[in-house]
Parts: sequence; C-alpha cells; structure tokens
Amino acid sequence: MKTVRILHRYVGFFLVGIMIIYALSGIVLTYRNSDIFRIKKHIEQTLQPDLKAEELARALKFRYINIEKETEESLFFKDGEYNKKTGIVSYERSEYPAII
Repeated sequence: MKTVRILHRYVGFFLVGIMIIYALSGIVLTYRNSDIFRIKKHIEQTLQPDLKAEELARALKFRYINIEKETEESLFFKDGEYNKKTGIVSYERSEYPAII
C-alpha cells in the first residue's frame, strides 16, 4: 500500500508539470494572431540603393512585401519605409520573446 502512495505521488508531480506546459501552450496558441505576447522592435539598416520590391523582401528576409505607396525617392510598406536613393530602410518588426 505504501508503494502505491509513493508511486501515485511521483506520477502526480510528473503529470502536474505536463498539464502546466499544456495549459501555457494552449494560451499562447489561442492568442497567436494578436500582438499580446509580441515585442515590437524598431530596426534601421542600410541596403543597396535602387532595390525592387522582390529584392527588398529578400534582403530583409521577408516572404513578401506589400508596397502601399511608391514615390520617386521611397517605397512605403506596412510599418516601414525604404529610401531608394540612400538605401536606408526603417521598419518595425514584432517578435516573440525567447521564452515563447
């Protein structure tokens, strides 16, 4: 009888840990389309001048860029801007913290 209690205790500790991980991952996955857990970072970097939209996406390691507005000097995309003449790109990117 004593061995069953000890076994029950240790199995319970193990299962509590698994349930906590399961609950936390469920919460994170439920809110994955929102910006609740994300941290916004402002990034500025210099690239080659006169890049096209596809080349800019490749240089920034984006899958694609939806250009909202294009002028003679700049390309404007969601949360960012690329200066064609100087090659300076400034944008915001939201990422999960390293823990998640």
